[in-house]
Amino acid sequence: MKVGGWAAIAYVLAGVVKFGVSLIVLGSLEADISLTPVLAVELLQSLALGVVVAGLHDWFESVDPRLARTALVVGLGAAGIGVIANSWEIVGASLPIEAVDVVVVLAQTLGGAWFLLAGTLVSRSDSVLQRSGWLGQVGGLGLVLVAVGYVVNIVQPASSGLGGVVAFAPLLLIFGLVFLVRLGQFAASGSFAAGPI
Repeated sequence: MKVGGWAAIAYVLAGVVKFGVSLIVLGSLEADISLTPVLAVELLQSLALGVVVAGLHDWFESVDPRLARTALVVGLGAAGIGVIANSWEIVGASLPIEAVDVVVVLAQTLGGAWFLLAGTLVSRSDSVLQRSGWLGQVGGLGLVLVAVGYVVNIVQPASSGLGGVVAFAPLLLIFGLVFLVRLGQFAASGSFAAGPI
């Protein structure tokens, strides 16, 4: 459990690093040679997610075994897709654009589903984090909406309806990061006893 907690914190830190590196890439005149650092950080983030999912499974299982098993499969699926796809890109084996679209949408949808399930499990627990479960649910919804927006942009790039709504979805991801920080804080210390948040 403690390993999962530290991995949650590592995931958040990797996200912050990825944001910074992405800004540098976007501002670089030689962006093509700067893509590898971004992919490397995304690879680390995917690995961290896998550790978070596996590390927290025992606790989730004590809350709701069936829902926990679903969360485990979904979470490891999202992490696995991220690891394989980013590793593939890092070694220079470019994927067809259609395959990239499928991978991105699938990874985001599965990742969002895990956050939704994790948030639900935390809300059902009797831990100090019980009232923080909604953060994971909102963050998960954000990831799913990001995936929907990606699809909408592919199918109808000029769409201003649903596409305009999901344009705000990335803001919801902040709630998911806060959720992971909360999970990481308490899992790393091994403190999940009931009590005030």
